[in-house]
Amino acid sequence: MNNRDSRNARTLSSNTTPATTDSHAPAAFDATYFQGHNSILYDAGQRYSRVRAGMSRFAHTPKLLAQSVANRVGQSVSEVGTASDFYAAVHSIISVVGPDAKKLILQGSNPLLTPRTVIELADRQPEIIRAAIERASQGLHPFARPVLENTDPELIRWDNDLRRLRQAEQLLLAPNTEHGGLARPSRPDPQIFSDAIAIRVAARAIALELGTLPRASVANTNPVPTAVSVAKVRRLVEDVTRDFPLMAAMYRPTDIARATLAGTVAKIVAATARIMSADGPTTGTPRPVHLVDNPTGPGTEGGTYAVVMKTASHPGLRIGKLGTFRLPAGFVVYIGSAFGGGGVASRTGRHRNPDAPLRWNIDHLKAIAHPIELWWTHNNQRQPVECPWAMTLASLPGYCCPAPQCGGNDCKRCPAHLFHVATRPRCEEFVTAVRGSVPRHTRVYRQRLDSESLLE
Repeated sequence: MNNRDSRNARTLSSNTTPATTDSHAPAAFDATYFQGHNSILYDAGQRYSRVRAGMSRFAHTPKLLAQSVANRVGQSVSEVGTASDFYAAVHSIISVVGPDAKKLILQGSNPLLTPRTVIELADRQPEIIRAAIERASQGLHPFARPVLENTDPELIRWDNDLRRLRQAEQLLLAPNTEHGGLARPSRPDPQIFSDAIAIRVAARAIALELGTLPRASVANTNPVPTAVSVAKVRRLVEDVTRDFPLMAAMYRPTDIARATLAGTVAKIVAATARIMSADGPTTGTPRPVHLVDNPTGPGTEGGTYAVVMKTASHPGLRIGKLGTFRLPAGFVVYIGSAFGGGGVASRTGRHRNPDAPLRWNIDHLKAIAHPIELWWTHNNQRQPVECPWAMTLASLPGYCCPAPQCGGNDCKRCPAHLFHVATRPRCEEFVTAVRGSVPRHTRVYRQRLDSESLLE
């Protein structure tokens, strides 16, 4: 460790303490969670690897072997693969750094050493692995750049997040010929609009953790950046959304750090207003979309659905291979489609089953959330509305995306198919908004599952 790193490590230990209660924080943090989070997955991966070794001579293809192991242990192929990959990654890092790395990863002292990060780190060059583990041992992000000598001591722990947010701000405000951008198209670009929506809902999730509420839109005259720049901003902001809440759950940002981060986030949210006004989709005259209460629930026809769930605050929930996220208390809406056997009834029934194996992203939410409403429409598979539904929710005031890509891993447009909102979602508000985004939309049905809503 060089002198500068030693200074940074001492400053970190003397200026930040694990969070307990804080007037700005959404909820208190239980540090014991991260002490067992990785250990449980490591033990599972060790067990799955042993089962795989014992069954390898009976399976002729890797796909068949993976499915056989999953069937034996009663989990999905994806979940078995995540645990096995994590177990192998830990041992790969130990072979480079030594046994102390295992203790660091499994004890949970740095919440940014998530399974996804550990698996990614194991594929790097040995010198990168050593440097990353050294930074993680200091309480920093393992992939952070070296902290500059003149950095304010109160910002050292948040330097990596602040750098990415400031870079995002500069890209949004820069002329559209810079940063390798292409010439500005003469007509609105739907992808730029989609990326701007994703930036805004991801930035809102950061603001929620900071205890601030940036204005939904601020008029400005800055030029609209290129598609290349906006896409890069989206990646930067979504990466911070993954990392910052986890660290902020363990360590309280000081008032200076909180104000500095919040100010940059507010500028990013404001900058998206100009982009969205220039590149928003043009819509015709909205047609009525009827909302019908159906107490018996969905039918067996295919269609698109939304599961509304009430959530408790959680320090860091792993959602399959997607990553580990901090989900605040409130409500989440998960959007999906079902066109297979049993249709919407079968799929939403599975989502409500607490004993279903971990397969879909929503399955991981059952530990902290319970369904209170179902919304659905029996649309034709050739006229999909899952993504328009997601983009409609993302455009509504108050909705944010604390888990980028959740529910929509294979979707390049939507920020996610899971959205958080502090107050109970109103289906009437959603139906009104979806009128202008989906031509010839069929009627929307709602089933209320909790007694509280039945008294409204």
